Amino acid sequence: PRSRHVPAAIRRAVFKRDAGRCTYVDARGERCRETHALHLHHREPFAKQGPDTTENLTLHCPSHNALAAEQDFGAQYITERRTAANHTSLASEQRTMRATPSTR
Repeated sequence: PRSRHVPAAIRRAVFKRDAGRCTYVDARGERCRETHALHLHHREPFAKQGPDTTENLTLHCPSHNALAAEQDFGAQYITERRTAANHTSLASEQRTMRATPSTR
């Protein structure tokens, strides 16, 4: 399987080019001002074999990264994936709790 790792040099180049700010532009032509917790977003999605290149990567804040995922794959698919991930996390947490001796 392909690695989700993006080389540091490419990450740095994207952050520099995008000025460390979300690149989402709304319908009024205004760019998002968010500069924290930025994600590297693949314009051509990673799941559709999009490359890890500076041309294909851009910065998105968490909200606009989620919006882009819904636009790329459909809201229903993303909702189903999030629900499945939440159930998997909960099940894993419950197994851990059962396996960990009580400290009471």
